[in-house]
Amino acid sequence: MDMRARTTDPSHDRGQGAVTPGGTDLAQAARPLLELIERLTRMETAFVTRIDWPDLMQEIVVAHNSTPELTVAEGARVPWEDSMCRRVFLSGSEQSTDVPCDFPDSIGARVVGMHSFFALPILDAEDTVLGTVCGASRRSMPLDGETVERLRLIAAALATLMRADVNLRGARARADDAELECQAAHAQAADVARTVQQLETLALTDPLTGLPNPTRVRGAVGAGAGPIRTPRSCDRRPPSGPRRLQADQRHPWTSRRRPRARRRRGDPAPGVARRGLRRQDGR
Repeated sequence: MDMRARTTDPSHDRGQGAVTPGGTDLAQAARPLLELIERLTRMETAFVTRIDWPDLMQEIVVAHNSTPELTVAEGARVPWEDSMCRRVFLSGSEQSTDVPCDFPDSIGARVVGMHSFFALPILDAEDTVLGTVCGASRRSMPLDGETVERLRLIAAALATLMRADVNLRGARARADDAELECQAAHAQAADVARTVQQLETLALTDPLTGLPNPTRVRGAVGAGAGPIRTPRSCDRRPPSGPRRLQADQRHPWTSRRRPRARRRRGDPAPGVARRGLRRQDGR
């Protein structure tokens, strides 16, 4: 990969979005790897950085300082334009054993007395630079090819950790957004409930006196009441069952009533027979 092209024109990487400083999970996972780097290179300090491409800033995520004379502060942010990592990438090499001669314009390196420095990129799956793994010393500490290859393996492991950290940060940000949306929905529902309550109060209150309006209150009560039921005494349906049978037995007309004899075939109808008897009597 052409690091010169990647560092001089990072505009195609700005789709990655700004990265929030912090990264506690990443820092805890990276500390053992920085201790391994310190043993491999014998540098006085080793650190991992994260690059915020939209703002063109470099942040120190985690650092391992073996001596108090040369320390790197975690959480520090420097412009990418003034970064030592960028200078090393643009030089086409991973290391410098004579920083004052190779980068005389680096004020920070001159202040701390830095003499050796190395930087390797931390890449994602699309070879986009997420950050760097670096080391510095006040002594001349050249790195052989085998050590550089081991540092590349460590950078690949750090890339996995950093990608996981980016995904975790995105998930947390989405969860925070969802929680804010839920809180806003609850607040909106509470506002709607209060508005409905106020409207009900206004509907049942006389606008002139401010007292409850009897007509409106009766209307609201009537609208909320169930179906009107008539008293039992007004129920006109005849009784049924044993009560009806008992009432029929007590009725005077039914008690005197006799069963009608069945007319046999050939007998005259009752009315005809009575008219015949009247004629015989001469009536």
